[in-house]
Amino acid sequence: MNHNRLVLFKNFRIGHLEASNIKFDIYVTDKENNTTFLENQSARYKWPHDEISASRDLRKIRELQTDALKNGKDPSKIIEKFSNSNGVYEILSSVDLINILKTKDEYSDLVEKYNISSYGYFVYSTSVWDQINDSKAQLRKGYRVLKGGLQLSNNGMVQGDMITIPLTKSIGHQNQAHIVIHFEGADPDLGRKGFQPELRDLAERIAVIMVRRLTDRRSLLKNDSGAKPEIEKQKAIHEWVRDQEKHEEEFPLVLKNKNFFLPTKKISIQSVPVSEQDVIVLFNQLIAGGVIRGIRLLATSQTAQYDGIFRFISEEPLENIIFNKDSNPLGIEEEQCTKVYLGPPQILEYKFSLDGLIHEFESEIKDEKDINLAIFWDMGSEYKRNYNIISLIDLENVHQRHHHGITHIIKSNTSRFYAICLKELIDFLNDIDGCQSFQQSQYGIDI
Repeated sequence: MNHNRLVLFKNFRIGHLEASNIKFDIYVTDKENNTTFLENQSARYKWPHDEISASRDLRKIRELQTDALKNGKDPSKIIEKFSNSNGVYEILSSVDLINILKTKDEYSDLVEKYNISSYGYFVYSTSVWDQINDSKAQLRKGYRVLKGGLQLSNNGMVQGDMITIPLTKSIGHQNQAHIVIHFEGADPDLGRKGFQPELRDLAERIAVIMVRRLTDRRSLLKNDSGAKPEIEKQKAIHEWVRDQEKHEEEFPLVLKNKNFFLPTKKISIQSVPVSEQDVIVLFNQLIAGGVIRGIRLLATSQTAQYDGIFRFISEEPLENIIFNKDSNPLGIEEEQCTKVYLGPPQILEYKFSLDGLIHEFESEIKDEKDINLAIFWDMGSEYKRNYNIISLIDLENVHQRHHHGITHIIKSNTSRFYAICLKELIDFLNDIDGCQSFQQSQYGIDI
C-alpha cells in the first residue's frame, strides 16, 4: 500500500475551500503496540466553519437580502432564521479586496501582483475554540490548532505562527476572529523567517478590515453567557431530554440550610444550572424563597442592551436582613441596618459564567461602568487578568456587604460592581465553615 507523507495544508486555496486532491494514510501505534489507522484522507486546512455548526456565510446572507429587496420584502425578516448562530464567515477574492481598498495605491498593486485572497471567521465566544481543541479534537491540554489570530499562507501552505490582529479598539475581537490571508508567489524571506514587511503590513490591514466587516453582523450571533458552547449539530429533542435527566441525577442542586424554602426546604430547580436561563430561574427562586432579601426586580429584557433593572432595598422588619452566621448568613451587620431604604433603578446582567460578561466588556458590546450587579453561576477564570474580587462570603469581609445577598465585589482599575455567584452562594449556605478556606485562598483576604 502506498503511504503518502502527511502534508496538512497542501493545496490550500481560500477561493475554493474544496477537499484537496492530495490523499494520505496515517497509522498510529501506541505503547501497547496497538495500531489504529485512517486511510485515503484529504489533506486540507481546518476551516472553522467546517468544524462549528450554525456558521453563516455572509455572502449568502447578503444575496438573500438583495433578493428580498428586489421582491419587495423586508430584508431583515429574511435572515431571522440565521439568528443565534455560533459564528459568521466571509471569503474575499483579490478583486473583492481591491474594491474594498478602493484606491489604486501600493496596497492594491500588491493584492493584484500576489493574487491575494482572504478568509475570515468570527465566533460568538472564545470558549468555542477551547471546545474544538479540548473536547472535539481532544488535543493535549493547552495545545491549539484553531484559535483567534491572523494566519499567513503562500502557494497553498500556511507559513509561520499566528499573528495578533492589530485592532485599536474592541481588542477582545482579536481572540474571536480567525483570519487567513493567502498569497501566490510571495516566497517568504528565509533569512528573516517571514514575509517581506510590506506584505505582512498589508495582511494585517486586510485582517482589520475583515474583523470589522464580520463584527458588523454580531446581531446574528448568540449571546456569550459563558456557558459551555454547543459546536456540534443541535441535538434531537429526545436526546436533550435524556441528557437533562442524566444531568439531574449526576448533578443535583441541593440547599441543606434549614432556614430557607420552608416548609419543603427544597429549591424547585432540581439540578445544577447549565445555561443562562437556568441562572435566571434559580436567582428568582432564591429571591422568592427569602434567601436573597436585598433586591427588588423591576424589569427583564431580551431586546435591550442590558438584561434587567433592579433596586437595592431594605424593608421592615430590619431584623430580617441583619447578619447571623446560623440563621441569616447573607445578611449585613447590625450597625448598618439603621433605616429602611429604596435605592434608585440600576442595571442588572445575567450570565452563566462571569467569563461571558468579561468577553462582552473586552469586545465593547457592554460597558462595565454601566453594570451595577451581575448574577451568574460560575466565577470562571478570565477575571484573573484585569479584575480583583472581594469575597463577601469570606466571614472576615462581612462588614463590606452593604446589601443582603451579595456574595462578591468585582473591581477593575476603572469600575466596581456587585456580584452574586450562585454556585458559591449555594456552597456557602450548605457549609459556611467549610467554604472559608476556598474563599480566602481563591480571592485573598486583603485585596
